[in-house]
Amino acid sequence: MLLHGWPQTWWVWRHVMLGLAESHTVLAPNLRGVGGSTITAGGYDKKTMADDIATLVLTLGHERAAVVGHDIGGQVAYACAAQYPELVSHLVIMSAQVPDATCLDYRLFGAQPWKWWWALHMVEDVADRLIGDNLAFYIDHRIDRHDPGTNYDTSSIGAFDRGVYVRAYAAPGALTATLEWYRQFPIDMVDNERFFASGPLTIPYLALADAATHAEMSRQASRIAVRPRVLRVQPSGHWIPEQQPAAVLMHFREFVTTSIAAG
Repeated sequence: MLLHGWPQTWWVWRHVMLGLAESHTVLAPNLRGVGGSTITAGGYDKKTMADDIATLVLTLGHERAAVVGHDIGGQVAYACAAQYPELVSHLVIMSAQVPDATCLDYRLFGAQPWKWWWALHMVEDVADRLIGDNLAFYIDHRIDRHDPGTNYDTSSIGAFDRGVYVRAYAAPGALTATLEWYRQFPIDMVDNERFFASGPLTIPYLALADAATHAEMSRQASRIAVRPRVLRVQPSGHWIPEQQPAAVLMHFREFVTTSIAAG
């Protein structure tokens, strides 16, 4: 089960899916609110979005699934594993922090100023208008400028790919729905702290980080799982599935094989 983030769709996994399909059944849905998935009045907290994923797995007749999430999809993946540990065989999170109480410490000019868009996306109406009137420009900016001060190559996300994302988010209601993924962070923080308080997961957990997320993902790893494995994918910026798909396949195959062998 491959879960995408913002501002993308299932298309983020286009370079990974065929390789995984050689040995697995691969599902790559669009998250609630974008790409043809249902736009609802609410339900954009990650706990509820994880219910969507669990329901999809079971409805399609599967008893267990390895759940892999990038960006916001990683947050949904964790919520799915925390609620349905019997359903999730392996958890992989890429370039994503799980919202927790430490998010309250973020400042625009603090240690992680690159998270300014979290605050922007949470401003109702204003963000919708500002981004919606400049959607193609903004998506280009997020892709090309996500990792400030670096020269990570984003050419693997070409004009056609960006057009796929722009069209998906330009659909009626989609932009506002996906901004709700961020506006529910206060609820997600409370839910995740409750999940953490129940103890770390015992299922195998792999964190694939870029330079900007490595420290935070390392800090959270022991809260998420009993035996976490944290790897930094190099050279890569935030968009690991598109910038380093071969590395994603290699690490996933090794992770699944090793964890199965370990029992």
